Amino acid sequence: MFRWLKFGIIGIYFLFLSNNSFALIDVQALVGSDSGTISGGNAFANGGKTSGTVMGVAVHLDPIPLVPVGFGIGIGAPTLKSEDSGIDETYTGFFVDLEVMAWTPIGFFGITPYAKLGYRAYGLYEMKNSKANIGGTIQEIKIPLETSGTKFAVGARYSLLPLIGLLLEVSSQKEELKVKSVEVNGVDLSLPGSLDRSATSIMLGVEVGI
Repeated sequence: MFRWLKFGIIGIYFLFLSNNSFALIDVQALVGSDSGTISGGNAFANGGKTSGTVMGVAVHLDPIPLVPVGFGIGIGAPTLKSEDSGIDETYTGFFVDLEVMAWTPIGFFGITPYAKLGYRAYGLYEMKNSKANIGGTIQEIKIPLETSGTKFAVGARYSLLPLIGLLLEVSSQKEELKVKSVEVNGVDLSLPGSLDRSATSIMLGVEVGI
């Protein structure tokens, strides 16, 4: 009888294990793929479909014990390239998001679903095209882009140990990319404008709670 009771307790532990509620602070490291579309292109930025990778870290504070809501920041560094043939545009960036993260108070078999909502507090891309055809002449173009927007993500955390977990996260983001200037062969041109970008990221990561 005691043997079956012991197995029952262990089974309940793994069925309803949820460790996020007990961590005051969580630190996440994530890496994955990013695919999206840039619209509103002009003579200097073609836009179109992009793909690449993104790396990120996030820190959240759970200020109220046993309430599964945390507040924090997420930092990302995407590296993207145009998928359109004949276009040599690359985008490298850095951004900081203000995030709200919520998770289910009870996990199942060590898996805890969660969701994030983010607002882009700061962001900057640099678009490069070393083979831009302008007036029949091949030119090198660099365009710094300020970015703002929102992000929504859903994910799942698998608990390895009480405060260590593996993450799978899918996010959707919408950004406005404001053109700060256009540099053609080292010459700065004042040509304001904006682009719109929508993208989806699929990421894997690790979370450590404190």
